[in-house]
Amino acid sequence: MKTNVKIAMGMVLLVMVVYASPAKATLLAYEGFDYDVAELDGTDGGSGFAGAWNGTSVLSNDDTSLVHAGNPGTTGSRMSNSTENGSIRPLVTPLTFNQGDEWYMSWLMKPASNKWLAIKLSKGAHGAGEYNHRGFMFYQSGSNYAVGGTAAPAVQWDGGYTPGDTLFVVAKLVADPDNWRWINHVSVYEDPQAAPVSWESEHDYGLTANPDAWPLDHVQFWSGGGGALDEFRIGTTYEDVVSGAAGPIDGDINGDGQVDGLDLNLLGADWQSTSPVTPAADINNDGIVDGLDLNILGGNWQVGVPAPGAAIPEPASLALLGIGAIAMLRRRSA
Repeated sequence: MKTNVKIAMGMVLLVMVVYASPAKATLLAYEGFDYDVAELDGTDGGSGFAGAWNGTSVLSNDDTSLVHAGNPGTTGSRMSNSTENGSIRPLVTPLTFNQGDEWYMSWLMKPASNKWLAIKLSKGAHGAGEYNHRGFMFYQSGSNYAVGGTAAPAVQWDGGYTPGDTLFVVAKLVADPDNWRWINHVSVYEDPQAAPVSWESEHDYGLTANPDAWPLDHVQFWSGGGGALDEFRIGTTYEDVVSGAAGPIDGDINGDGQVDGLDLNLLGADWQSTSPVTPAADINNDGIVDGLDLNILGGNWQVGVPAPGAAIPEPASLALLGIGAIAMLRRRSA
């Protein structure tokens, strides 16, 4: 078979694999508070949310984020409260309550002296003191920490917090409907701290759940008079919410942390080359850019792409690529 016919067939296969591959975007929600306004209420940036923020929280509005070694990148401003207030926002993808379901979260926080901050997940939008609809809570006041959920008491401990430090918090929720409970796990990393590379659970809490506490479809941030929150993430794996935990992604040819249309374009440009212009296009390092590399890329399609990025990028370009390839095949067979 002639080389150009092989290339054409490869391009057809390329389009088929990408369109047939399910989206694997597992970063379900992200909020970086990248707003140039003073109040959070009504803002609707980030990704993975079904509506705008509702509440009384305020923003720093100074283009300065909280920073920590464990955070997967910081941009924009931060939520920075000086009075007792809170805000609530609905999720596009609720956290379901099926046996074995696991959900991960991470965020940055800097508490004010003698003030408290709380992060909660709930079914529906409810007030700061409402427990029955809550599936997760993390609370911090000075050096006192607590993790809990639907009902008190929560697990509490003395974290020895140094005022002025930024905390990086990683949490895992495990659904256990067979025993009617959520199992919540939390690890807290205080500055200075290298990025964690694997899940470790410092504090666990198994809480009784009732039908009012699942699925969890709202995020709540509450403040008792001061402190800052930033870079909030929800994902289905630890790697989704912690920078550096996963390492390089197979198929991320351009090295931007995502497997998407940019990588697909690079692979297509070097299709069947034994000396590719972009060496990383030979994903399996067997000396040729071919269907084996394509399968790897397709298998990781949209890994690292924030929700709601389930739509395949550049559909028009891909469609034209497939049509052109089919036309080439037809000319060769005529």
